[in-house]
Amino acid sequence: MAQDRALQYDPSTDYYHLLGVAPSASIDEINRVYRQRAKQVHPDLNPTRQAWAHQQFQQINAVHTVLSDPGRRAHYDNLRLAYYSQAFSGPPVSQINARRAGPTISSRRRHQKAEANNRRIIIWLIWLGISLSMCSQLENWHSSIDTNNYNNYGSGNSSLPRH
Repeated sequence: MAQDRALQYDPSTDYYHLLGVAPSASIDEINRVYRQRAKQVHPDLNPTRQAWAHQQFQQINAVHTVLSDPGRRAHYDNLRLAYYSQAFSGPPVSQINARRAGPTISSRRRHQKAEANNRRIIIWLIWLGISLSMCSQLENWHSSIDTNNYNNYGSGNSSLPRH
């Protein structure tokens, strides 16, 4: 149980990703994939990369210890869910309460600068979109003129004056 308290979620070392299974994988599938990965990274089978293989093997064993035990896996899944819920839901309550107290002068200035930068970016993106649209239309117009001139060359039906 002491090991469960030390368990933390870090997205850079997501256990499901490290093992190469989906979060909905069954325990049988986790065991099967663990055995395959353990064979791949076992230090005895990687004599030229002993240090790397030892580190990978320990990591795979730690992942398997958590994911193969239903209680530990449930705890890990809750940590994982809490991390993503907080990451995508907004700031913690303590930060919200601090904001309600009122912004300081320096934070107002930062906010005004950020808004000005956002406006500049939006204007630049609009300009870029219009420019790309005009280039595309110009290219289509130019290719249609070339096609018309090529098709009408020598037929006497050309809308361009002959010299």
